[in-house]
Amino acid sequence: MPATSRSWCHAYAEQVGLAITTGGYDVVGDLADLDPPESAFTDAPQMVSESELAAAAIVAVGALLAQRASEVERTRAARG
Repeated sequence: MPATSRSWCHAYAEQVGLAITTGGYDVVGDLADLDPPESAFTDAPQMVSESELAAAAIVAVGALLAQRASEVERTRAARG
């Protein structure tokens, strides 16, 4: 991840950990694992090829379509 996202990531991990803790959820493992290690951040430019971007977009659209199909199926089943 870009180094410029470091503070946001750490703050968000803390926020999620607090929500889990105060939400009464059973936790298996260490909530500190939600916080990305320093090795996850880089100052190097992140280059993505057009084919990598297209592949990610196809996966994302597929996931959205599957989610929507599931919602439609539940709605139809609820109507009888």
